[in-house]
Amino acid sequence: MTDLEKHNRMANAIRFLAADAVEAAKSGHPGLPMGAADIATVLFTQVMHYDPTHPDWPDRDRFVLSAGHGSMLLYAVHYLLGSEDFTLEQLKNFRQIGALTAGHPEYGHCAGIETTTGPLGQGLANAVGMAMAERHMRETFGAELSDHYTYARRRRLCLMEGISQEAISLMAQPPDRHLGRQQHFHRRQGLDHRQHRTAPRRFQASGWATIAIDDHDPETIASALQCRARERPPDADRGQDHHQLPARPTRAAPKKVRRLAGSLPPARRSAGRRPSTFQRHSRRLADRRLTASSQTRRIGKSAWRKPTPKSAASSSGACAATCLGFADAMSALKKRSRDRTLSD
Repeated sequence: MTDLEKHNRMANAIRFLAADAVEAAKSGHPGLPMGAADIATVLFTQVMHYDPTHPDWPDRDRFVLSAGHGSMLLYAVHYLLGSEDFTLEQLKNFRQIGALTAGHPEYGHCAGIETTTGPLGQGLANAVGMAMAERHMRETFGAELSDHYTYARRRRLCLMEGISQEAISLMAQPPDRHLGRQQHFHRRQGLDHRQHRTAPRRFQASGWATIAIDDHDPETIASALQCRARERPPDADRGQDHHQLPARPTRAAPKKVRRLAGSLPPARRSAGRRPSTFQRHSRRLADRRLTASSQTRRIGKSAWRKPTPKSAASSSGACAATCLGFADAMSALKKRSRDRTLSD
């Protein structure tokens, strides 16, 4: 099996888990998990420093799904990574009363969800706050204690909210390379296309770097995400699909028509709409024996669950030491803030 075949099967596992869950719930948004499966696969298996066995590791990379209606992307990834809270039974009860797999991700319900998202633009602003907090911790206590990245995934509608524009401007003043964002623009939009055509220029005007990528090419995705705009790429600001990563911050806006399994007609539907069209797609996939379980069996879950670089699990003592160091640092920071308040 080639690396590309392995990647495609891993990404398809996300797609079919999302398809099955939305079909069972008769509700939900399958489009984002379909379109973002390739990026999520590369991000969680090749780029992010994250260990599902230590989800509270302080120096982990963060992923914020600003487009919270695509929550099955997050749930499917954590299930495949082996997170304890995301069982197959929870996925089967997607959007059901009492299940952890709510329609939008909710912080505190289960490990791996960094913040509650749903209101458009809120997740982007949350991600900016996380990146600013990391920068403050790094400058105060050093990179050995705090040196992680925050990644955010959002949709075009997030940009239509004022909070996102304020967050974009705030993040670039001063610029911080520790925030990477991906954005998806869909060709089949009912809204004014000028809204997304001007988006790259708005980011550039705020001081962000823009990288053009194909969001279904794993090598291109990995290259864009791993550079994190430490240096401005030679092809920045060019092309039709845009990623913006901070040296200057960064973002991605691929223009891809969503397709199921790469060979079916485009699945056109909006969040929460009655999924009759999507059900027909799902049944055609079932007739061809394309399911999440078959995709997972063909690659093995070990492909998803291998340790990531800089993983907290690489050394049991390292995680404990980092957690203790982080706790000491936070105590010192709180004391400093309290003393400053009293002196004022």
